[in-house]
Amino acid sequence: MDCVLCSEVQAVVAAGDHYWEPLPDCVNALDVFGYFGDDLDCVYLKKCPACKTYFAEYHADHFESGGAVSQRIEKIDAEKALEIIKKVMTKVEGAEWLKSKYSLAKLQKELRSLEKS
Repeated sequence: MDCVLCSEVQAVVAAGDHYWEPLPDCVNALDVFGYFGDDLDCVYLKKCPACKTYFAEYHADHFESGGAVSQRIEKIDAEKALEIIKKVMTKVEGAEWLKSKYSLAKLQKELRSLEKS
C-alpha cells in the first residue's frame, strides 16, 4: 500500500476486534460520511482523504457479555461503500439532529461519485 495513512489503518484491520478500548488515532484521521444502525450495532462509512480508499467501521455493544463494546474496521470496495452510503442517507434524511452533523450535500456528492465508478 502506498498511502501512509491506509498502511496504518491496515494494521488496525489486521488486529481484528478491539474490546474495551477505542480504535487507534489513525482511524480518526479518515473522513466520516455518517452511519446507519442503532445504539447497539452500527456501521460508519469512512474514506481516506489521501488515496480515497473506503472503510467500514463497525461498533457493537455486547450487553450480554458484561457490556463490552467491540469495534473493528475493514477496507471495502466501491460496491459495498455504495450500499452503505444509501443506508446512511436514509438515516440522515429521517433524523433532523443528524442533518447538522452529516451533510446531505456531501453524501449526495459521494453517492454520485460511487454510482459512476
